[in-house]
Amino acid sequence: MSTVRGNSFSFGAHTVLVYGSDSGEHESQLVVRLARYHPDVFMEWESKVNQGTLHLFQEAVGNGRNFTLSRLFDAGVDIESKDEMTVWISKWMYDELTNDGSVKIKSNRLPLTMRVEGKGVHTLAINRSPQEMPVLRLKDNRGGAWAFHEDRDNPVLMEYVLRHYRLYLKSVSTSRNSLRWIRKLPPVK
Repeated sequence: MSTVRGNSFSFGAHTVLVYGSDSGEHESQLVVRLARYHPDVFMEWESKVNQGTLHLFQEAVGNGRNFTLSRLFDAGVDIESKDEMTVWISKWMYDELTNDGSVKIKSNRLPLTMRVEGKGVHTLAINRSPQEMPVLRLKDNRGGAWAFHEDRDNPVLMEYVLRHYRLYLKSVSTSRNSLRWIRKLPPVK
């Protein structure tokens, strides 16, 4: 069951996340539909030209030390990930950031250090209503700026900016949305 409570929100099955992507000349979007959120994550996704399913295992959700924005979204492929996260940072990453102020991970298989720069808000539409959500603002050693929802149980990516590229969460729908391709859930892994 998806819920919005104050300045936080949780995801359940059939939640839909819509990300916008802007590279100056091109705008596109990525749609993520959740079939299951916790203890693992099983979702289907689609962009303008590609689609697939993605299974993030419990180990990745809890202790993953790898993160990617794109590699797990391969065209038309069903992907399983034991140790790499996307869209969300793992609980381990979130704890390192909030307790130590930084985290060393691998992003797209290359070393990356993220440091907390402060807190802020990110505005998006939740069930078509504009909401401000609290975020942790981060900088990385490659010049990227990040914002993740300030919630250990739902540390979803709100925004990523690098030079002339921006990926941002535009909207979330927590009502009973239908899945397009997933008819049967796999076992929790």
